[in-house]
Amino acid sequence: MREQFGPSRQDPQAGPLLRLEVRHPGPDITVIAVGGEVDLLTAPRLDACLAEELASGCGELILDLSHVEFLGAAGLEVIARAARGCERAQLVCGPRVARVLALTGLAGGITVHDTVEVAEKTAKTRAGD
Repeated sequence: MREQFGPSRQDPQAGPLLRLEVRHPGPDITVIAVGGEVDLLTAPRLDACLAEELASGCGELILDLSHVEFLGAAGLEVIARAARGCERAQLVCGPRVARVLALTGLAGGITVHDTVEVAEKTAKTRAGD
């Protein structure tokens, strides 16, 4: 099942500045793909999406940040709060976001992967699938 969460704001030339897609590849596994900019203006939209998934009892959260172009302090706070709110959290990101996570210390407490496929395989292995 996929749910689309629309843009929280738009730039006529750049299109949506925040894109969110939620899917459930297995029981108790939630993947949220995030694209665009996660900053002071868009972080509340990501926070609402994460809160909705966590409230439904998400056991394993995979947050795919591989299409994030900018990650500000507000976005880091939302990610940290979500990681604390679920049983297990994994992040997928490219080198730019990985560097921000490492510099802030957030990567130390969360498993970080290069691809969603590896994160999903890890989640399914832990779940016994």
